[in-house]
Amino acid sequence: MSHDVQAAWAATEIVSNFRADPSLFLHTPPTSSAISVYATSEAVREWPVADGLIRIEIASQNNYDIALEFKRVNEGLHGILTALGQAHAYLHKGFSASIIAIPKKYTSHNTPGDHVKSIIETTSPGCPIGVVVYDEPDTSITSPFTNKLDFLRNLNIDQSTLSSVPSPVTRVTKTQWGHVREGSTEPDAFFHYLKIAKALEISDMQNPSVVFPQALHNACNSISPRTSIFKYLSNSVNDSFHDRVWRHFWFNCIFHNSAVPIWRFGPTVNYQVNNEYSRVKKWDGSFKKFFVGRSDSIKNIIVNDLNNNSINEVQAWRNYAVKVRDRAHSYREDIDSGLSAFGFLEADGKPTSLGYDFVDSCERTGDCYSGVPLSIFRSALLNNANFGAFLHYIFRLSEEKFSTDPLSFTTGKTNLRFDKAGYLRWLVKKLSSQLCVMRTVSPRGGHSRNPFQGEFAILRHLKIVEDFRIGVGLEINWPEIQEAIQYPV
Repeated sequence: MSHDVQAAWAATEIVSNFRADPSLFLHTPPTSSAISVYATSEAVREWPVADGLIRIEIASQNNYDIALEFKRVNEGLHGILTALGQAHAYLHKGFSASIIAIPKKYTSHNTPGDHVKSIIETTSPGCPIGVVVYDEPDTSITSPFTNKLDFLRNLNIDQSTLSSVPSPVTRVTKTQWGHVREGSTEPDAFFHYLKIAKALEISDMQNPSVVFPQALHNACNSISPRTSIFKYLSNSVNDSFHDRVWRHFWFNCIFHNSAVPIWRFGPTVNYQVNNEYSRVKKWDGSFKKFFVGRSDSIKNIIVNDLNNNSINEVQAWRNYAVKVRDRAHSYREDIDSGLSAFGFLEADGKPTSLGYDFVDSCERTGDCYSGVPLSIFRSALLNNANFGAFLHYIFRLSEEKFSTDPLSFTTGKTNLRFDKAGYLRWLVKKLSSQLCVMRTVSPRGGHSRNPFQGEFAILRHLKIVEDFRIGVGLEINWPEIQEAIQYPV
């Protein structure tokens, strides 16, 4: 497995150790019932980027984020010096503490952990930097670093002197693996965004070339008089390069000239829905639709209300403007977090070297859904976004469960059926309560999503997982995973 996947496994085992012994990270631990610890990841990978992230919540009042710096044997002794610098950089960035995890031995050094500990205690004795050494992971078990870690230096976080994590420093996801969503995390959407980020000049302050109806101008001005229509409808209020890239993507690819109008006039009714497509392709090669296509889509609702005389055109444009802005906000969160998790996008909005590789390969082949572009996409998902760790956990948990009871989650006596819902609920409990690699929260309204809905949808498109089967659970295509993980990115 990749460096990032092994780092995720190490973070999982560190969480297990923290839960068992809070004195490893707190100078004066409260009762264990007041502490929640789980392994997660940064929503936006802003330099310096931690290899893993551990969040500690105490009595639901104080949050402490700990950055993990993980080194493998092949990085050599030079990696130790890098780790020392990065551990201090994480503190400067705003993390509450940092942990250095290195091999127990190198061929040229028998006690590297003791050496790192000595350096810290000589040069930075008051810094909350932990030192962990490890033996090679055992991939045959659910948490491969179980009983493989030794703590040489505890963190000794002092709650009385250390403030809780400032919220802007580390926006975390609810899972150890990257945030993805079906309908948003698609290669063609990534390609269009990165193509704009690649081509747009840092100094280019021009707005996208889209023309809005006067009625939409009036609606936006009535809602937010001091905000430009471009910034309002794209929900991007600043002029950073990242914001400008997003605006060009939004107005060139999603809310473009032909897609802007709500309605067209038809021969039989006053108003007909303008069902223009976006310029982003779905997995099947067809173009995506935004704001239209279902009975609960905003254009469909507005046209129906207009034809029923429930609202007038002024109200229609106001309702539309609000919904467009809301959709821009949610879609941007998905695109930003996905690009960041895949390692395609820098925090300033420019592509990473891997992002350039992806967009360049898409431009050469003209197809994001096959060949080199798809290989890069799959490899980045499994390695950088930690889906390799996610699938490992599911496989090993399921293997353990079905080895003792092959008919777990099976209903019926003669016509056996697999209880998918029960199996997924069990997985959520195991991943959240046993491994602590996801944080479950109650939905804030609306319909709750099925567990792992976005993850499984994308993995199926990539032919990495298939269906659910009695005695197996989720069917995982390991040859595809092995090929994808080994693809050089």
